[in-house]
Amino acid sequence: MIDYLIEAAALDENGTSKEDDDPGFLVSQLKAMKIREDSILSTIMGKDAPRFVENRNPIIAPFSSNASQIRAIGYALGSSISIIQGPPGTGKTQTILNIISNLIVRGKTIAVVSGNNEATRNVYEKLEKEGLGSLCALLGNKANIEHFFSNQPSKERLRQSFAPIERTTSDQEMKQLASLVSNIYRAMSKKAELTAQIHELQIEKAVNDSEFDPTATPIPRNLLDVNKTSKEYLQAAAYIEALYSKESWMLLKKLRMLYHFDFWPRKDFSPSAAIDHLQHQYYPKKIHELQSRIDDLEEQFPTENNSKTLASYQNKSLEYLLFLLKSKFSKLEDKKFTSRGYRADSSFLTHYPIVLSTTNSLQYCTPSGILFDYVIIDESSQVNLTSAFLALASARNAVIVGDPKQLPHIVPDKLKGPLDEIRKRYNLPTFIDYRRFSILESIVEEFGNAVPNILLNEHYRCDPEIIGFCNKRFYDSKLIIQTQHRETCGITIIETPSHTAQGRANPRQAEIITSEILPSEKNKGDVGIVAPYRDQVSLVKQFVKSNDILVDTVHKFQGKERSTMILTTTSDRTAVYDDPEHIDFLNNPNLINVAISRAKKHLFVIATSEALNQEGTLLGDLSNYASYYASSSTRKKTNVLSVFDLMYDDYSPILQSMKNRMLTISEYESENIIATILDDLCKSKRYGLLSFKFNYPLRKILRADTISDFEDKNFMLAPGTHCDFVIFNNLDKRIQLIIEVDGKQHGKTIQKQRDKRKDRLLHAAGLKLMRIKTTDVLVRETIEALLA
Repeated sequence: MIDYLIEAAALDENGTSKEDDDPGFLVSQLKAMKIREDSILSTIMGKDAPRFVENRNPIIAPFSSNASQIRAIGYALGSSISIIQGPPGTGKTQTILNIISNLIVRGKTIAVVSGNNEATRNVYEKLEKEGLGSLCALLGNKANIEHFFSNQPSKERLRQSFAPIERTTSDQEMKQLASLVSNIYRAMSKKAELTAQIHELQIEKAVNDSEFDPTATPIPRNLLDVNKTSKEYLQAAAYIEALYSKESWMLLKKLRMLYHFDFWPRKDFSPSAAIDHLQHQYYPKKIHELQSRIDDLEEQFPTENNSKTLASYQNKSLEYLLFLLKSKFSKLEDKKFTSRGYRADSSFLTHYPIVLSTTNSLQYCTPSGILFDYVIIDESSQVNLTSAFLALASARNAVIVGDPKQLPHIVPDKLKGPLDEIRKRYNLPTFIDYRRFSILESIVEEFGNAVPNILLNEHYRCDPEIIGFCNKRFYDSKLIIQTQHRETCGITIIETPSHTAQGRANPRQAEIITSEILPSEKNKGDVGIVAPYRDQVSLVKQFVKSNDILVDTVHKFQGKERSTMILTTTSDRTAVYDDPEHIDFLNNPNLINVAISRAKKHLFVIATSEALNQEGTLLGDLSNYASYYASSSTRKKTNVLSVFDLMYDDYSPILQSMKNRMLTISEYESENIIATILDDLCKSKRYGLLSFKFNYPLRKILRADTISDFEDKNFMLAPGTHCDFVIFNNLDKRIQLIIEVDGKQHGKTIQKQRDKRKDRLLHAAGLKLMRIKTTDVLVRETIEALLA
C-alpha cells in the first residue's frame, strides 16, 4: 500500500517516475514514515473498526456555535475517526476552534493540517485573536520553522488572559448550561426551517394567485369554512375529487355531498372549481399555521433570553478553558527551543500543544517518537492520499473536515494513465486510489456509516436567494439558511448576445463589468470577479485596473468571501461531454458551487442568451432558478402552468387515501416500475434537478383560458382527468416531460378517444409526451432520450 503511494508521489508533471533521480520531499517522507500500531493510520490500513469512547466532560464552545456544530464536536471527541462536512458559510473554522478548545481542556495534543498554509494560518490567526496564539507552533516548511523559532512566542499574553480568572463553573453546571443551549439551538434551527418553508410557500402562493381567479366560478359558502385547517381544506378537495372521479349515479354523488358538506349541488355546480377553491385556501392557512409554530417556539424560547443564554454559554466556556489553562501554564516557565534541537525534546508539545502544518510536512516537523493525540485535516476534499497518510501516521485520532461539494484534489490529465498503470500492479482495496479519492472520499468509501459523518447545515454567509441555488442544486436542500433577504441583494443575471467570445476571452463581458456593475459598487475591496479561464482573468484585469478588486479563477477564491461577486462566464455555451471526467468549468458542480457561494450580498452572472437557455447545464439551472426564486425576476405567462409542488406534496397522499376508501381500484405494477425508474433518474441529477408527481390533474397543467372548445375544456376540467406522471424542473417548476402508462383498458374505444384528446391538448401546449405500454421493455432508455 505504501509502495503504491510512493510510486504515485514520484510521478512528475509528465507522468514519468522521478523516484531514482530526484525523488523529492514527499517521496522521502513516505519512505521514512513509520506506522505505529496505535496510530490512526494503522486502524485505517488494518480495516479495524473505529474506536468510540464515552464523553464524560462538558462540551464547551468559547467560539460561537450552533446545533450541528455541537453535534460535530461531540462526535469528534468520542470517535477515533470522524468526518465533518462544512458547506460554504456554515462555520467550519469555528467548529475546528471549538474542537481544539475541548481537546486542550482534556490535556490533548493537536496537529492542525491542510494541503496548503492558508487554511491552517486562518485557524492560527483566530486563536491568536483570543490570546491563545502562544499555545501554537506554526510550522510546516523550513521557512515557517525558521520564522517560528526566530520569533518564539512568550506565554505572557496567555497569562494576562487567564490572570483575572479565579474560579470557574463546575462540570455539572457546565453540562446543564450546555443542555439548555442545545434545546435553544434546536428551537432556533426549527424556526429557521419553518421560515424557509413559509418563504417557499409564499412564492408558490404568488404563482397560484396569478393563475387562479376565485370569482370565475363562485362556490357555496358551506365549502369554505373559515375554521378549517390547511389539511382539512385539502381533505375536502380530495373528497370531492375522489367522489366525482367515480363512475356512479349523479343522485348518489349529490346525496354524499349533502351528507358530507350539508350542501346539495345544483346544476351549475363545478366540482373542479370547488377543488381549486379549496386548494387555493390551503396557502394562507398553511402559512398561518407555520407562523403559529414559529410564534410558539418564540414564546417558549424568546429571542432576547436566547441571546443572553448563548452569550453566557460562550463566555463561561472561555472562562472554563482559561481556568484550566491557568492551572497548567501559570507556573510553566518559557523555554527557548531551537529549530535544530526541538525534535529531540519531548517537552516541546507541553509548551506548544497545538502544531499547525501542511499535511506534507507534519511528519518532518513532529518531535521524534511522538504521536499527536488528534490530527485535524482541514480542506480534506483537496488533500490527496499520499500527504494525508503522512498526517494520519502522526496521530492516534483523526477529524476529517471538508466539503466534497467544493474544490476536489486535482489530478492532471497526464498523470491519470500512469497512475492507473501503477495501481494495476498492486492488490489494493477500493478506497486506496490516489487518482479517484481525496482523503475525505477515501474514508467515506472505506468506512461508510461506521464513522460519524456530520453535515454542518446552518448557513450564515450568503443572501438566501444566492445560497438557495447551491442548497437545492448541490446540497439536496439540507441547509438551514439563517440569513435574511434584503431588497437590494440577491442574484442578477445579465444576458448578452452570443458570439462575443474571442477564444477564451470575452471583451464584451469585461466591458459590462466596468461600465454597468462596478460604478455602483462603493467598496471595491469587497468585490470579487471570477472567470473560468486565465485569458479572461488577464483581460478583465486590463479593464478593471484596480488592485483592490480580486480577479482570478475559482481556485483562488476557495475559503474567501466578498459582498459582491461577479461571474463572467466568457463562453457562448457550455460544453457537455459524455466522459464524466471531462467537464467544462460552467458544468462543473464543484467549481460553480464555490464561485456562487463566495457572494455574501449580491451575485452578478454575465452570460450569453445561448448559454442561459441551454437545458441540462448548471448555467441553465441557475437561470431557471433565478426566474422562479429571484425577487428581481419577472415570470412570463405561458399556456402551461408551473407545478404546484408544495401544495401537491401535502394533497397527494390525502387524495390517494380518499380514493382507496371510496373507490375500488387495482394496483398496476407497471406504474410502480415507472415510478422507481423516475426516482432513480431524479436522484442521479444527470438531467438537472428533476422531480415527478403521480396522477397530476390536467387542469393544473393547462391554462383553462387558452382552450376555446367546449368539450375540450370540460374534459380538461373534469376531476378524473389526470396525467400519470409529470416530470418537472425543481428549480423553476416547469414541466419537462409527461408520461402516460397504457394498460389493457387503453384499447377500448372510449379510452382511446380520451387519450387522443389529452394528447392533442398537451402537444398543442408544446409539452413533451411519452406513452408507454405496460409490455414495453426499453422504458428507461426511452425516457432518458426524451429528457436529454
